[in-house]
Amino acid sequence: ESEASPGHLLHHYMPAVPLVVVPRDVEADVAAIAKQLGLQAPRAVTMELSDDPVLAARLLYAEMRRAAERGAEIILCPAPAGIDGLWAAIWDRLLWAATLVLPLSR
Repeated sequence: ESEASPGHLLHHYMPAVPLVVVPRDVEADVAAIAKQLGLQAPRAVTMELSDDPVLAARLLYAEMRRAAERGAEIILCPAPAGIDGLWAAIWDRLLWAATLVLPLSR
């Protein structure tokens, strides 16, 4: 019996710091997010994700690592700019990495 390849394991892409996908252009309620994650007064760092899907895809994991290296206890990632084409692949990677995805529409 063989094991699943690492890319198919649930937590393969999950960073050591909780990653939370938040709506674009909306101030994230860090206190509410922390409560959902069982954390108290964590240091949240917002990840920079390019509006260019080629750059966003290329730099996604580097941006996660950079946010963690900046002392984040929660990484906030604004939702990607699109949903189709290369954006669909970026969403897939984010959903594998995310601890929590906040509702993106009101």
